[in-house]
Formats: sequence, C-alpha cells, structure tokens
Amino acid sequence: DRLIVDRSIDPRHNDIVIVVCDGSYIVKRLFQRSGIQSLISDNTDYSPLDLTTGSDFLIWGVVTGILRITCTR
Repeated sequence: DRLIVDRSIDPRHNDIVIVVCDGSYIVKRLFQRSGIQSLISDNTDYSPLDLTTGSDFLIWGVVTGILRITCTR
C-alpha cells in the first residue's frame, strides 16, 4: 500500500498520522483527549504508545488517502 500524506494539515483526534519517534517512522491513529496524546494501532496486538514530554517525537503528517496495489506483475 502507498500512503498519501498531507504535511500542511494540523492533526486532530482520530486522524491516522505519520510520526517520527526516536528516529523511527510510525503510522498510527492519534488519540487526543483531556491533555493526553497517544498513538493507537488499529491492530490490537500492539499496545498504545503514549506521547509524553520526555519522548522524542514529531507528528510528520496526516494520512489523507491510501493507494492499494492490486496487480502483482
């Protein structure tokens, strides 16, 4: 799959975002409520990642679309 990302959009609660965290790129859903920010995976096998002030993270952009490749040739 290919993601279409808009870096000019301000991320909001429940957006799918690209985050650079400790030097790695992560794609997760943004949770923002009552001053809490965390990244939630749609796959329940992964735990939420809290975005605390001690973490080195940058919300790089908001996913606005997904292109799915269907032909394998």
